[in-house]
Amino acid sequence: MINRFLLITAIMSTLTQCTQSIEQHPNKTVINWHKGGSVLGVYNELQNYNKPLQISGLCGSACTLALSFPNTCVYPDARLMFHLPRYPNGKVDYDFYQTMYQMYPDNIKPVFEKTLDGKDYWYSGAEMHMNHNVPLCKNY
Repeated sequence: MINRFLLITAIMSTLTQCTQSIEQHPNKTVINWHKGGSVLGVYNELQNYNKPLQISGLCGSACTLALSFPNTCVYPDARLMFHLPRYPNGKVDYDFYQTMYQMYPDNIKPVFEKTLDGKDYWYSGAEMHMNHNVPLCKNY
């Protein structure tokens, strides 16, 4: 019989690996895949990473708060997805919308404002650089 604790631990480890892939280096953190999560949880997570933050792959939902930290850059082929914050039941959380809006720098606020129509918006790193002055990472 399989130990339930070990089985649950293995499943949770697999799920975590599927929802994010972060490389910690001595002088930077590279976000390869991060689909977001709770607004404050992800923000606190991002605060604990080595700076600068480099977005090289998918950065969705609350992960886009990485753009609120100084020295964050994007790779041209990175994919960033913005949407309204939602409760687990799908209902929009307008209080956290205001919280997130205040956290984003001025050049990102217009991108986030677009989500008020209820749609998800996808941008490449190149688009974020060209249209919203997000720095490109120098070592891509």
